[in-house]
Amino acid sequence: MRNFLPALFLFLSLTSFSARTFTNGVVKGILKDEKGEAIPFTALLLKNAGDSSLYKGELTNEEGRFLFEHIREGNYYLEIKAIGFKRYRSAPISISENSPETDLETLTIISGAENLNAVTVTADRPFIERQIDRTVVNVENSVIHAGSSIMDIMEKLPGVQVNQDGLISLKGKQGVIVMIDGKPTQMGGQDLANLLRGMSSSSIQKIEIITNPSAKYDAAGNAGIINIVMKKNKKEGFNGSVTAGYGQGRYEKYNSGVTLGYKNTKYNLFANYNYSYRKGFNNLMLTRNFYRNDTLTTVFNTDNYIVFPFYTHTPRAGADFYLSRKTTVSVVGTGVINNFKPYADNHTDVTDGNKNLVSSYKFTNRSSTQFNNYAVNSELKHQFDSTGKELVVDLDYARYWNTSDQNFSTSMYDKDGNYVNTNYLYGNQGGELQIYSSKLDYSQPLKGQAKFEAGLKSSYVTSDNDVRFYNKLNDELYFDTARSSHFLYNENINAGYLNFNKEFKKLTLQAGLRAEHTNAKGKQLLDGQTFDRNYFQVFPSVFLDYKINAKHGLNVNVGRRIDRPAYQQLNPFRKLIDATTYAEGNP
Repeated sequence: MRNFLPALFLFLSLTSFSARTFTNGVVKGILKDEKGEAIPFTALLLKNAGDSSLYKGELTNEEGRFLFEHIREGNYYLEIKAIGFKRYRSAPISISENSPETDLETLTIISGAENLNAVTVTADRPFIERQIDRTVVNVENSVIHAGSSIMDIMEKLPGVQVNQDGLISLKGKQGVIVMIDGKPTQMGGQDLANLLRGMSSSSIQKIEIITNPSAKYDAAGNAGIINIVMKKNKKEGFNGSVTAGYGQGRYEKYNSGVTLGYKNTKYNLFANYNYSYRKGFNNLMLTRNFYRNDTLTTVFNTDNYIVFPFYTHTPRAGADFYLSRKTTVSVVGTGVINNFKPYADNHTDVTDGNKNLVSSYKFTNRSSTQFNNYAVNSELKHQFDSTGKELVVDLDYARYWNTSDQNFSTSMYDKDGNYVNTNYLYGNQGGELQIYSSKLDYSQPLKGQAKFEAGLKSSYVTSDNDVRFYNKLNDELYFDTARSSHFLYNENINAGYLNFNKEFKKLTLQAGLRAEHTNAKGKQLLDGQTFDRNYFQVFPSVFLDYKINAKHGLNVNVGRRIDRPAYQQLNPFRKLIDATTYAEGNP
């Protein structure tokens, strides 16, 4: 039976969370001072009323307006801490399916500060900062990361939404490129969600949200970039820390980690290891109606319950070598090891158009899957002088591979519940993705608070995925050519960019141009299908930031990008949910 319901693609890695509670709440309003003037680009924190924990952060726009979307059912309050204004806390806010929207209308905060006997000046950055081309969330030293995963932090970021299946969107758009220390994760969908759920947020320094990336970044991704910047050891001498956390929902979850570092005038050594255990579930209820000449003939009613415990190990180690005051060589190695053992039980009733039971079947899935990711980055950074003239050279290698053993059984029953037969299907899947990348970035300050940037990048990707299914008959295994697939993919992208930044009295301008040449080839070995794509494109971008006065400003940005499919979308593998439900990449 053909695949159906495109939304099922969200479920197919067998690792999505259910929690089908109301999640479409809205909180909105406009922020003004006591003179009635709008206050733009100010951080607002929506907090849970029960424990004052942060639920979501947002920024006001240039008109002082704010909007929190996709809020779960619950009780909240709004907190505002703005420089030059007294702290503000709103009245209680209640979100429910019967009352989904709260319009706070105009919130007025009062200028002024309290007189203190002593003043202590600290260098702590605000929780949310707005820059010309990005929003920066300073996670380090904030309370939001305590006992959390990186995915937990994602749900709190301004403009970022994480749906019930772990898919990340930015400003309502999917296709976000998630980077770690400026390097794309090369993952999407459930693979990316599982990676972020398994990484401890205590290892994060900050997260950069780039809704319209400059020419310096790859052109892929129509929704923007989220760059996760990891902590590095900053303290002289030897230091370390240990973290642990526990949570309980329907199932338990816990994480632990250790960080070590040593730094002196010649080198900086750092290493950390995090372990995470989580168990999620999904109760998928499906009703499928089949018609012939507008007459309902068959109905499938499916109840599928799946549990997916996974165990994640994330080691990371690196070193910075200070060759001179101006030259630093860095080497960082990272790893992610995910082990999954999902198990699912499915019951489906098949009825006719009059809802009379015709037959039924029970489907079971018992799988064992391991995903591995290892990456090495080496970087040379040379500062020519104290003005900011700089050259950075990066060499990267990453390898992703996975293995999966699957055991499916389908037991058939007649309309009276009598056993008919059982079909067995075995799956053996293996895949490997290797990425080689080199990059050169040059930055040159110019007179009059201007800066020029230029760079080159070349990447080469190879992918080899082999999925084999076998039907069992009379204790013999027979290769299933209809479900099996062996797919090879190669991709080479060469790029160059120019970027210019200039600050005037009230106006900041940034303009850039990126050019990319892409050559991609794919081959399906079992049936001989191939494709070959070769194209060249340019991607301009412009950012304007105008300061009207001390409290008001205007920001405009425009750019062109390309939406490249994720590697799993290019892979025509078939993933089974039950005996009649599957999905696959573009064949």
